[in-house]
Amino acid sequence: MRKSVILIGCIILMVSFVQAVIQTADISGDEKNTFTDSDEIYLTSSLSLCNRVYNLVDIYVVESGSETLDDVRGDSQEITLTDRFAVPDETLIWSNPEPGDYDVIIDCQKDGVYSSLEPLASFSVVAEKGEGGAFVGENDPGSHSWDYDSEEDNLMNVMLQLGLFSEGENISLENMTLSFQGLLDGNEISRIEIFVDSNNDGELDDDEESIGFFNVESPLSENATVRITLDYVLEADEEENFLVVVRMEEDAEEGEISLDVKSVTGTGEDSNEVIVFSGFPIESGVKTISSESPEESCEGDLNLEMSPNPATQDSIITVVVSGIENCQNKRVSLREEDCDGDEVAFCISGSTGCHMSITSDESQTYSACIDKNSDGDTDDSGESSSVGLIVNKNGEASGEEDEEDTGPTGAASGLESFTESLTGAAGGFLILLELTLLLILFVLVMILFKLKTPGETDSDKKEEK
Repeated sequence: MRKSVILIGCIILMVSFVQAVIQTADISGDEKNTFTDSDEIYLTSSLSLCNRVYNLVDIYVVESGSETLDDVRGDSQEITLTDRFAVPDETLIWSNPEPGDYDVIIDCQKDGVYSSLEPLASFSVVAEKGEGGAFVGENDPGSHSWDYDSEEDNLMNVMLQLGLFSEGENISLENMTLSFQGLLDGNEISRIEIFVDSNNDGELDDDEESIGFFNVESPLSENATVRITLDYVLEADEEENFLVVVRMEEDAEEGEISLDVKSVTGTGEDSNEVIVFSGFPIESGVKTISSESPEESCEGDLNLEMSPNPATQDSIITVVVSGIENCQNKRVSLREEDCDGDEVAFCISGSTGCHMSITSDESQTYSACIDKNSDGDTDDSGESSSVGLIVNKNGEASGEEDEEDTGPTGAASGLESFTESLTGAAGGFLILLELTLLLILFVLVMILFKLKTPGETDSDKKEEK
């Protein structure tokens, strides 16, 4: 009997906690259990919640199936039930919900522990499908001309700056579809590639990221459709510029080509829905291919020579520019220091170079500069060459051999030779004069001797008689 009383008491206690139903709803009060992440979620209920015992209760929103009351909103929500023990009208429980599956629980006893008899309802939140759009970039190249330049790696040429934007969620870009117009034999293009224009300047820079490409393995026909697989995530509520770049062939025929971007598609990272970008088709400008052939380009590495070097002050110095080919009628400028220095002289190149003459009164570095590809500068490979000219002022030693030879040079040397000649002539004259005087003295002595000898002979003759 005692056991029966205890069992009946437990049943009565359990029944006392059987609660009325709660249900999630939208702002209009319409009950629903699936929401988007842009919706607001409300709670409604029938009467007589919490066995009409508790009117101050806590609402928890937890992950579906969670055994602990860890509120995904951060904190639980305290409410006061109506006089009839129902959830008040327009009770908002979550704005800007995150995608997922959840349970909403009323903790009647406010003890932070879920009892299986406490009110519970389940609902789901899905990401709202985002949107994407396209536009022509501010620095799009538009219509332009192109010709092959062997001195620059200009085969990669921008056709279009394409802007894309995302709204609502991140979009993983998946593919781009485009077509070409104006192709002559289909061999003008060997590769189509998409780059992120990180600095939004409309030009392809060395460090910019490639997000997809298509190698043209067979000639493209007019209006042929090309589909390029993309690998890039466009951040939510952001816009970015991309470059549609074609790799031209060196022998592309003269003519005009253009392209149309037909579509760009991606997948929403939250909604997992396919997103087709709006704003298409978008047309590029027209690219005019020049008829200039590679053989006609000014080529080679400029070489500068100056002679004599070293030179004497104010002497005429011959400047020879060489090392280039097919550069007829190109202006070659000789400048002090580098190509930004003051111009000293210039010459008009023939096919392989030209020459000019200058004078200089001091040692100086000179640079010869030519704009081989007519792009308005002389910064490209092989467009400049420098030489240091040494100028020796009058009276200065000009080299190691001159430093060892300390004797006079030029007019002074001639004067010394003339003086030495005169000195030698005077010495010979004095010697001749001395010999002449000695000879005269000898003759006089002989004459005196001759005059003295006959007198002595007559005296001897008288003694003999």
